[in-house]
Amino acid sequence: MAHGMKGWIGGAAAAALVMGALPLLGTAARADKDCGAFTVILSDGRSFSGDQERTVGAVAGRRAWVVGTYVEFMVDLDTFTMTGYTLTGANAPTDITAGERTVVFAAQQPELSARLTSGLQLVIKDEQVVLRRANAVQKVKIQAKDCTQGGIFKMELDRRGTVWHQLGDGFSYYLDPLGRVMFTNGTVVGRESPRLATLVFPAKSDIPGKTASRWLIQAGGRVGMVLGEDALQP
Repeated sequence: MAHGMKGWIGGAAAAALVMGALPLLGTAARADKDCGAFTVILSDGRSFSGDQERTVGAVAGRRAWVVGTYVEFMVDLDTFTMTGYTLTGANAPTDITAGERTVVFAAQQPELSARLTSGLQLVIKDEQVVLRRANAVQKVKIQAKDCTQGGIFKMELDRRGTVWHQLGDGFSYYLDPLGRVMFTNGTVVGRESPRLATLVFPAKSDIPGKTASRWLIQAGGRVGMVLGEDALQP
């Protein structure tokens, strides 16, 4: 496990290069999607795998390592800050970077007014994992899929708030012809997928070449991530 955690937190390709490259991932509905299953390992040693739905207590000050075949990331359970969203490079027919670990997001941080205090609501089913936790005024939800394609990560807030995104080393933002916020390292291409959410920093016109962004999410909204062919679809 220790070996697998090395290199998680790592430190612009032109849009023409991205559009000309074979994308790593495609839509979640495509038949060539490859999926695994997540195990959630808490920093106190507790581990959860296999289909289940439960509330986990005594998680204050803990972290959760969410590890799958194709995707890994860490969650600080007090803040729900996600760090080191990594494509593992596991061999799969649809994975053109097999054998290469790629940190797509260094961090996604919800900017909360207080630490989360509730038990951790945990759902593991098939290729999906859902994590939920709350404080007295706000609930945060992370949902992810251990798959090689499509919309495979999102963070939701039940009340109005902001989330800060920091891309991994080598990635930067650009705008596609439809004005959507995209990101790439020249091989992997993805798209920010907001619902009831608005980019507030930087200005959209200034985002090409940048490596970080802040999103204002309305109650019940989210910012998701779509990778590969699906990200490029109109």
